[in-house]
Amino acid sequence: SPASEAIRTRTRAHNLAREANGPMPVAKPPPPRRSRSVGGLLGDAFGFLLMTLGSITLCVGLFLIFQAGWEAWGRAFWELHVGRAPF
Repeated sequence: SPASEAIRTRTRAHNLAREANGPMPVAKPPPPRRSRSVGGLLGDAFGFLLMTLGSITLCVGLFLIFQAGWEAWGRAFWELHVGRAPF
C-alpha cells in the first residue's frame, strides 16, 4: 500500500541520514550534586514561610470580600428570592 511504502522510505532515509552524520557523541555524566548548605536550607524554609503566609492572606482576603458582599447584597437577595437566610 502507499502508506506502508512511505513508511519504509522514511525509515530508509532516516537510517541513511544517521549513518551520514557518524556515531552519536557520548553524553557526559552530570556533575555530582553539591551538598545543601545551611544558608540554602534557611532560604528554602523562609520561602516556604512566605508562601504559606501569602496563601493564608489570600484566603482571609477572599473570605472578607465574600463576607462584605453577603452582608451588603447577598442576604437581601437571598431573602427576596429564597426565604429566610440560613445564617
